[in-house]
Amino acid sequence: IVNKCKPWEYDVKCLEYHWDSKTALHDNYNVGIWYTDGIVTPPPSVARALKKCEEIINSAPGFKAVRWAPDTELNSSIYQVGSEIYGADHMEEIKKDFAVSGEPMLKVLGNLISENGVCKPLSVNEWWAIGKRKYDLQQRYLDYYRSFDKCPDVIIAPVTLMPFRPDENENMSLNYLVPINVLNFPSLVVPVTEVDISIDREVDPNSALSEMDRVEMEYWNGLIEDGSIQGFPVALQVFSPRYKDDEVCKFGHWLAKELGRL
Repeated sequence: IVNKCKPWEYDVKCLEYHWDSKTALHDNYNVGIWYTDGIVTPPPSVARALKKCEEIINSAPGFKAVRWAPDTELNSSIYQVGSEIYGADHMEEIKKDFAVSGEPMLKVLGNLISENGVCKPLSVNEWWAIGKRKYDLQQRYLDYYRSFDKCPDVIIAPVTLMPFRPDENENMSLNYLVPINVLNFPSLVVPVTEVDISIDREVDPNSALSEMDRVEMEYWNGLIEDGSIQGFPVALQVFSPRYKDDEVCKFGHWLAKELGRL
């Protein structure tokens, strides 16, 4: 559809992008596995899903899993800039979008404002300063990507870390979502497994990497103790650098098929 319709001929914001319609993946395929950003620890169900994917990749001929581990400070800075961008207009755009449908605004979005103390829309100069910081962080992330002897073709990472009870979405961590938006990376979510409370057990909050991590761990423990998330789906995201949307889709299709064989 993209190749035939050529949307770049009608939309000034659209880049000329010719989609690779081949479904086969090339040989010597490297896949990064992102186990933690060093700020919020994925719960046992997500760690198990990541390990499952890593085992599938390493057992497939021509594939290799490598550890994806950007610096914790870089991850934190990208998340910080992302939260400032979301709240730059004091959430006026987000509020208008929710008002159209009449649905309540997600509490987790409101947290992005309170975390940064934004009490009014940013000035033009403040917005330009954030744009410069975002560009610098995007460049640092690209430098990390290019530091590999063979750059990963795609990366598998957590998305949202766990289910949440109705009206409790303020407990949802956005640590693995916000950076992908800031970096403008294409991302595809792939279902991997389900929560199994017989093996996905409680975690020790004393091992938390941050206050946010401790909150997430305690919420997870509550979900496990009452058994309310037994059988809930566990999904991961596949992402890659900008303009590799077709690669993300091809690998996501391959991974879904391999998971279906198990």
